Amino acid sequence: MDTKFFKVNSARISEISLLASSNFEDEITAASKSSDLNDDIVAAAAAATQEQCQLIGTKSLGVDYGLSRTGVAITVGYNPKPIDIIKETNSALVVDSIVQYATSMQVSQIVLGLPLEKNGTECEQANLTRVFGEHLAIEVIAKLGPQVPVLLWDERYTSKEAAARAHSKNPDDDLYGTLDADAACIILETYYKNNGEGAERIQVNKEQHARSLAAYEQFKIKQKEEEQSILNKRLAKMEKMQNLMERSKKLEEEMRANGTLGLSNKKKRKKKIRKRNTFIRLD
Repeated sequence: MDTKFFKVNSARISEISLLASSNFEDEITAASKSSDLNDDIVAAAAAATQEQCQLIGTKSLGVDYGLSRTGVAITVGYNPKPIDIIKETNSALVVDSIVQYATSMQVSQIVLGLPLEKNGTECEQANLTRVFGEHLAIEVIAKLGPQVPVLLWDERYTSKEAAARAHSKNPDDDLYGTLDADAACIILETYYKNNGEGAERIQVNKEQHARSLAAYEQFKIKQKEEEQSILNKRLAKMEKMQNLMERSKKLEEEMRANGTLGLSNKKKRKKKIRKRNTFIRLD
């Protein structure tokens, strides 16, 4: 027998014997304290995480706007996922696509990257992004309501960061036109990492805000009408099925009473002929 194996098992046997001879209530108390300690650790970790980033759990749509391509990503605070690269130069169509994504994914906010110069000043692209962001905010209010904000977030170096990450994975790949959604992911990463501090909510002027709110109320009414129409169609279909089932049940009862239940069509015709001939002979 291996001496090392014997020593290890001897030590284990001694440990088991010691545990068996200890007071059972003490073991339960110790286990309870250990469980309480684990719960405290978990609670403390959760509190620390929540304190560090209060946005965890908030679903956000990230947008990296461009004149020819717009990247879109989604996250609830960790591991953002790229969704799409919208290859469209018409900003109105880009807005529609983003609103559709925001609606289908039920996001709580939209984070739009604002391209700034290295020194923090705004360039021409930043001005174009602000104009686009205002159009987006107007449409979001009209379709999702005023509770879904559109936020501007400093996106300096996100494109370079996306390129660096892609190159580290596949150095030989041609990255042209493929990084916009990845840049949108990095926008969300930095936004959550900084707990959203410094984000700027896009404000819409009062008149346009009122028009968008009115459009939102009409949109909700139309949506309810469509939902009611779908429900009515379902109810009508269920009623039709119920009527068919009742007719089938009634027909089955009649066939059972006539003795034709379970007979083939040929046998039914023969039985009908015999019945008719019987009546003729009786006459």
